[in-house]
Amino acid sequence: MLAIKEWAKVKNHQVTLTLPDSFDENEEVEVIVLSRKNAGELQWDFWNDDELAHIGRLGLHSQSFAEDDEDYSTW
Repeated sequence: MLAIKEWAKVKNHQVTLTLPDSFDENEEVEVIVLSRKNAGELQWDFWNDDELAHIGRLGLHSQSFAEDDEDYSTW
């Protein structure tokens, strides 16, 4: 997956992005717009490398989410 992250100025309530040649003409893309003034308030949750290495193995559960207390080994 190719992803581009850049800050752009809003002009006339519009943002213009120039995509690299690796994006095909008429290809569908997902566009997410976040205000920079609130960027510092965003909270990101992620899996660490050890958790990613164990994804799909039975008997393990995610340590990242406090509300995730299910024992997947019983599935």
